Amino acid sequence: ATMESSPESPCGPPGAMTSDFHGLVDLPLECQRAIIDRLHWREVLALESTCSHLRDLVRGDEPAWRVRCEMRFTPEELAVAYDDATTWRERFMRSVKRGMKAVSNARPLLDLADNTVVHFRKFEEAQRRLA
Repeated sequence: ATMESSPESPCGPPGAMTSDFHGLVDLPLECQRAIIDRLHWREVLALESTCSHLRDLVRGDEPAWRVRCEMRFTPEELAVAYDDATTWRERFMRSVKRGMKAVSNARPLLDLADNTVVHFRKFEEAQRRLA
């Protein structure tokens, strides 16, 4: 079966935008959340900047930010972000910034070429030597 657009398709032929186009914000809220939950955190932040509806939806979804925190960071990494962060999103962002700073500080000890992607756990030892 081919994936050609039929006359009943709300989006029309591939690449065409019509007045009947339905986007993410037109979906039921639970569908929007299900889609957002499957995005990489950087894509979630990009989506957050597209419109006020998606900004409010993303920023206000504390259970999703908690899951992102628990999946991405260890309890020890998150403990540093608990000090005065009031939301899981703030904890997530502070932990990301802390990790980015640690990568920058540890890079000379890791002897890596510029723009090499390094996961946080791979340079924990180097970070400890900096402390």
